[in-house]
Amino acid sequence: MKVAIIGAGISGLSCAIELEKHGITPTIFEKRSEVGEALGYASLWSKLLIRVNEDPIKYLKRRYNLDIKPISKISDMTLMSPHQKTVAKGDLGYTFKRGMEAYSVEKQFLAKVKSPVTYDTFIELDQIKNDYDRIVVATAVPTISKQLRICTDAFLAQARVAVILGDFNMGSLKTWFDERFAKNAFGYLIPNSTKEASLVLVVNACASQEIDYYWDKFIKHTAVQNPIIQQSDTQHYCGILSAYEKDNIYFVGNAAGFTDDLIGVGGFNAIESGILAAQAIAMNLDYNKLVKPIADDVLKLHEFRKTIDTFDNKGFDRMIGYMGLPGIKQFIYKTPFLKLRYALPVVKLFNKLKSKK
Repeated sequence: MKVAIIGAGISGLSCAIELEKHGITPTIFEKRSEVGEALGYASLWSKLLIRVNEDPIKYLKRRYNLDIKPISKISDMTLMSPHQKTVAKGDLGYTFKRGMEAYSVEKQFLAKVKSPVTYDTFIELDQIKNDYDRIVVATAVPTISKQLRICTDAFLAQARVAVILGDFNMGSLKTWFDERFAKNAFGYLIPNSTKEASLVLVVNACASQEIDYYWDKFIKHTAVQNPIIQQSDTQHYCGILSAYEKDNIYFVGNAAGFTDDLIGVGGFNAIESGILAAQAIAMNLDYNKLVKPIADDVLKLHEFRKTIDTFDNKGFDRMIGYMGLPGIKQFIYKTPFLKLRYALPVVKLFNKLKSKK
């Protein structure tokens, strides 16, 4: 069987790893000259947001025999709005490095792949659709799904990613919600090491030329004055697909819309969807059925995004204040298998009532 993978990110590479376990050598196309983004950053796997009811690293090892090493465990997270702050402590999840470094998730997976990667090659679907039995789209952007008219926009924002210098606690994260600089999105700081951190601002309903304006406000209001050594701008996109397998084409990772549009956690879903696409191809399984739990979970988190989109700063203050109340904070962050989506009925009711006003 001839299989092509378009994109050598973590979803594409995890698909390749699993295909090779089934004796299939895929052809991997990557438009960049190397695996991983040029400006690396730290990503978050939050216990509250990841779907599975067990440690996600142990889950990938137990279910798929896939090893992955994080930067650090998350031991405390500071959540801030204009007039409220709460600090959560406990076993909150993991941080991972994304980028070109040897310890990044991309390079960890690349080291496991035996199939060659064809770099510096931008592939249009029409170029290869008749040359391969199966095609896996792992591009992280919706270009091909939109060509096939199976993608609906869910969330679009501008993002600035900076690497800053300082002294950082590897297990400590900071997150800001403030409409003055992020509108209905967010900013965060996650350490890459004890001396470097990723400082990220995501702004919805923002033109690319406006990001400088909101970044200046972000720096002013958060008082983060650390030296910046690298900086890059990008789009943060989330879409919803009507089908994840169409004809001989399989969509994985963010190309499948498997990054949640609440705070942009998508790495775990990207890895698992890549593996499930490979299993569907190798064993002739229904990929749409295999990824339905992932798709359903992303849609549940989309209900929370619809709620957040109605917030002003008073709403953010109420949210952070509520999460910091004695008893509630301990219940949320110290209950081992509590998931944010368990509050979905309340959120759906809120959205329904809001839509009637």
